[in-house]
Amino acid sequence: MSITDQEDLNAALKNQGTPVAEDDEPEEINDDDIPQEYTESYGTGVHELPGYIEGGRTMHQRDSEFNEADAILTGGDIDANYEQANAVGDEAVGGTVATPDQDIVDELGEAVGLNMADGEWLHTDEILTLRDDRRWELEPKSSEDYEERRSDEELY
Repeated sequence: MSITDQEDLNAALKNQGTPVAEDDEPEEINDDDIPQEYTESYGTGVHELPGYIEGGRTMHQRDSEFNEADAILTGGDIDANYEQANAVGDEAVGGTVATPDQDIVDELGEAVGLNMADGEWLHTDEILTLRDDRRWELEPKSSEDYEERRSDEELY
């Protein structure tokens, strides 16, 4: 046992049973001592939303960590390391590692979000544009307060 540990032990044993004074009154906080970046008012020093950027990473970057890996990223290649396909991309569709059986165009298209029927003309740009235009997040009905706003509009 080191000298510091021994001193701590002796001090704890000496103070054992001694009543501790309790403070019933809350401590007053002087607002002048709080730095500007910790105040609650936006536009007076707080440039980012609180909690949005912490540790140098954004929430969007952190959300990608919680997505489960899926073999669809490798175009159906069961031998590929699909767990790292979204991070490294070597064995993902269009990656640098050439693997056998990567000529099944339907599986490759599905891996990048392009599902087409057999014999259909290749129109990937149109498919992606339509998909992005129809995103649920862009619909007014997707907002949490849609019903509330709708009832407010009907009153006027």
